Amino acid sequence: MNFEMLVLDPGKKTRCENALSLLFALRSFSRLWKSPQLTENDHTIRDTNTRRGGVIAAVLPLKHHLRKNMYQIEVKRYLVEHIFPTEDGWHVTIDVDAMEMGLGNQNSQQKRDIATQCDAWLRANGVTIGAHELHGRIDLAAERNGRHYLIEVEGDSSRQKEQAFYSAIGQTLLLMNAEPKNTIYGVAVPDSPQWQRQIDKLPGYVRELLRMNLYMVGPDSVRTIAFTPSVNVAEPIRI
Repeated sequence: MNFEMLVLDPGKKTRCENALSLLFALRSFSRLWKSPQLTENDHTIRDTNTRRGGVIAAVLPLKHHLRKNMYQIEVKRYLVEHIFPTEDGWHVTIDVDAMEMGLGNQNSQQKRDIATQCDAWLRANGVTIGAHELHGRIDLAAERNGRHYLIEVEGDSSRQKEQAFYSAIGQTLLLMNAEPKNTIYGVAVPDSPQWQRQIDKLPGYVRELLRMNLYMVGPDSVRTIAFTPSVNVAEPIRI
C-alpha cells in the first residue's frame, strides 16, 4: 500500500511506501516541535507541549483519486454510498467473493487492505453481505418501497474491459426473470474514459427494452445513464 503524508499543511503531501519509516524520518525534524511522540499503532506523531496536545503529523492510506484503478468492491461501496444509501431506507445485499477480498497469492497487499476497508464500511452501514434470498449471488440488489434494482458490477482488473463489460451484460440478462414493472437492471463500472468507451457501445433503445441503467462510479459521485422508461419509474434521488 502507498501512503500520503499530512504534515502541518494537509495540502502539502508526499508519498512513501512504508508508513513507519516515513514517521521516523519525519520525527527527526524535531526542531519543528518541542517534544514529538510517535504512536506506531495509529501512525501519528503527537506533541504534548503544543497548545492542544494533539496530532501534529499523520500518515494515511493513499486515497483512491491518487490511484489509477478502482477495484470491484470499491465500485460496490461507492454505489451504495451515493445511490443506494441505507440511511435513506434502501435494503441492500451485496455478494463478495474471495477474489474481490484479495485472497490468493496473485493479489497484492494493497488490494487486500482496500477490500478489508470496503467490506468493513459496507457492514457498518447495514449492508447484507452474501447471497440474496431471492436472486442468489448477485453483485448488488437494492430494494425500497417495493422497487427493486439488480446490478452487475465490474471493476478494474487484468481482464480486458471489453470482455468484462460483455460478461456483465450477459449476467444481467440471466437475472431477467423478475416482475419487470417493479425491477430495474443495471451495470456499474468505474468512471473512466476506458470504461466510457465500453458503455457507449450499448444503444439507448436496447437499454430501454431491457430496463437497464448504466452507472459510472467514482469515489465522490456516480453518473447514472438511465434508460427512458415507457412507464413512470423514478430513479433513486438523494435529497
